[in-house]
Amino acid sequence: MPGYAPVHPIAGVQPFNELLVPDTVQRNQLGLVCDAVDPYFGYARFIYLKSGAAMNPGRLVVINDQTFVTADVPNTANLGAPFFVARSVYSAASQFGWFQSEGVCPVQAAASVAAGVAVGIGGAGQAGTNGAGKQLLGARVLQPSTFTLTKVGNLQAFPGGPLNQIAVPNIDGLFYGLAVSGTGIAASTTITGLDPSGRFITVNNNVTAPGTSATLTFTYTGFLLVHISDPFTQGAIT
Repeated sequence: MPGYAPVHPIAGVQPFNELLVPDTVQRNQLGLVCDAVDPYFGYARFIYLKSGAAMNPGRLVVINDQTFVTADVPNTANLGAPFFVARSVYSAASQFGWFQSEGVCPVQAAASVAAGVAVGIGGAGQAGTNGAGKQLLGARVLQPSTFTLTKVGNLQAFPGGPLNQIAVPNIDGLFYGLAVSGTGIAASTTITGLDPSGRFITVNNNVTAPGTSATLTFTYTGFLLVHISDPFTQGAIT
């Protein structure tokens, strides 16, 4: 299966990213940490937590209490708290899944930040322009929100099938919410699903040239590509 695969075997382990909807049933010990690898993003480390609200991949969260329920990183200075990055689609609170604490990942962003520039809390659950007491430490921006990658896609995954499914050679580097553009792609199109086979994606708009092939551009609009290593929010500065 494409996407992250665990480095060390864990009985009953679920996908680490948005390939499948997270469970409403707890299947691992909360707080469990597991290493994994992905063909595009490389090595990563995840922690098993419980969602405190609906959220999409790239959301920045903190552990709210000893029950391992998550909450958005507050848009507040001097928090001095560890944070994690959601890598699944959580449609509601009380869903279980994996949150990233190490490795390269897309992060939701309220504003673009240049590669190598200090990044801060840009809004609740989002990265953005750095501010006093709001720097995200243990995090380095690798690519800004203008970063793109391309793949050739068939604008109807299956003959006579849904017009919002696009066949792709692989889903390496793709994630829920990523903007899609190209010939036959409607404006404001984003990824809304990744098939576990890794052979097609679902988007929010129907294609306008079904059955044709086109070079698709995937843009990090609203995201940054960030390397994190046990990241935490800046603590007191006085």
